Amino acid sequence: MQDDNIMPNNGDYFSIQEPLEQRLEKQKERAKILSELPKIEMVVKHLEKRIKSLDKLSSIKVDISEDPALFQKAHEVNRLVKYALEEEKNNLEDLINTYKR
Repeated sequence: MQDDNIMPNNGDYFSIQEPLEQRLEKQKERAKILSELPKIEMVVKHLEKRIKSLDKLSSIKVDISEDPALFQKAHEVNRLVKYALEEEKNNLEDLINTYKR
């Protein structure tokens, strides 16, 4: 009778293992990031405060009655800066979530 198991060793022969040097580099990177997590979390909190402040119209230092067009431009700049800060905050939060597991 013929054995139907075409991979008798569970395919271990074909598995690719990560090189030791690469594994050590990843471990070093993980240790470094874990040691810096408190600082990264502080930066995230700071970015959250900055993002909230940009939501307020009072953050625009241009008087709308004097120059409505300049006020509109400043408002658009604030919106773009807020978007950029949110992106950076999200990147840092992803880093935290990845390494905190």
